[in-house]
Amino acid sequence: MGPTDPLFAVLAVGLALGVVHACRRWLPAPPGGGRNAAIDGLRGYLAFFVFLHHAAIWRGYLATREWTAPPSRLFTHFGESSVTLFFMITAFLFVRKLQAARGGFGWGAFFLGRVLRLVPAYALAMGLMFAVVAVDSGWTLLEPKHVVAREVAQWLAFSIAGYGPVNGFGGTHLITAGVVWSLASEWHFYLALPLLGLALGRRAGAVPCLLAAASLALAAWQHAHLAVMPAFAGGALAVPLAQRPGVRRLAASPAGTGLVLAGVALAVLLFPTAYAPAPMLLLACAFTLVAAGCSLSGALTSRVSRLLGEPTYSIYLLHGLVLYVAIHWVFGATVVARWPAPAYCALVLGLVPVLLALAWASYRWIEMPALRLLPGLGGRRAQAAPGQERPAASL
Repeated sequence: MGPTDPLFAVLAVGLALGVVHACRRWLPAPPGGGRNAAIDGLRGYLAFFVFLHHAAIWRGYLATREWTAPPSRLFTHFGESSVTLFFMITAFLFVRKLQAARGGFGWGAFFLGRVLRLVPAYALAMGLMFAVVAVDSGWTLLEPKHVVAREVAQWLAFSIAGYGPVNGFGGTHLITAGVVWSLASEWHFYLALPLLGLALGRRAGAVPCLLAAASLALAAWQHAHLAVMPAFAGGALAVPLAQRPGVRRLAASPAGTGLVLAGVALAVLLFPTAYAPAPMLLLACAFTLVAAGCSLSGALTSRVSRLLGEPTYSIYLLHGLVLYVAIHWVFGATVVARWPAPAYCALVLGLVPVLLALAWASYRWIEMPALRLLPGLGGRRAQAAPGQERPAASL
């Protein structure tokens, strides 16, 4: 059994669910109150699939020193399709908020909510990454201070203007498994929302509109973020479609479950990447049914699935650090590179409870305290246009 074997994925997911089930009495009950339970459950699986995706990439990297997609369509899609669906979730949630708003939209409260939701856990991840860079650089400045300061600032800004090595340490991006690019794409979407709001008849001031225009211009200049824009479009289109009675009836039926599974399976089997129009269309169709209430026969809405979904953002941010520290610091990269495939699989499985424990700790003591600030800071506007919706990956 190797790290791109489907059986390994089944074992890893089963272990994750088993850990959550065993610890459920110490974990707070998943919130309700108008939340889409199927989407809440889906998020945890997506973040965990990204972890498996990067674990497979690490195996190849140790042999070739090239950070490339794994030699398996399934494990490639564990990363790419999961991120694509994260983008769709983001667009669905916030376009739905725009649609539900009447007249004006509290843009200040919205962006405050985004900052409080995204920044604390990200700051933790960045602090840990910088600490790893410092240790692996021998606590020595290898570049001028102003250069290091600029590099640190780029990472702290969610890499919206790009990112690179810090202090000349070429493996900087490996510490987070390179996930921050997707957060930059999410920020481009958030900043562009005022223009979409205008199209929906929601008022926006000059400052939000200028920020939106600047964000779109930067995304166009960078090109990379444009490739995932169809995913956001798919999530936005799911809002009116998921409200149609016929779509909701289909989503609640066994046929809806079959169509969701078929759409995902076809995307994986027919296309080597998710970042293309055809697989994104298939994934958008599947996602629309989930957004309309398809729970895959209750799998997504079970308590254990929703508990796995609670610390999604921290799983997404911290799994790269867990892999890096285990491979480089605990066992040594040269040692792990010589391990047979089953031994490497055992290492990844052993990291599952570690990752979940760290993610839940981050969620409880870093993410949630920041969210509790929202009612006091946002007031009535925060209630009218809450920005505290969790990042889709957040992601």
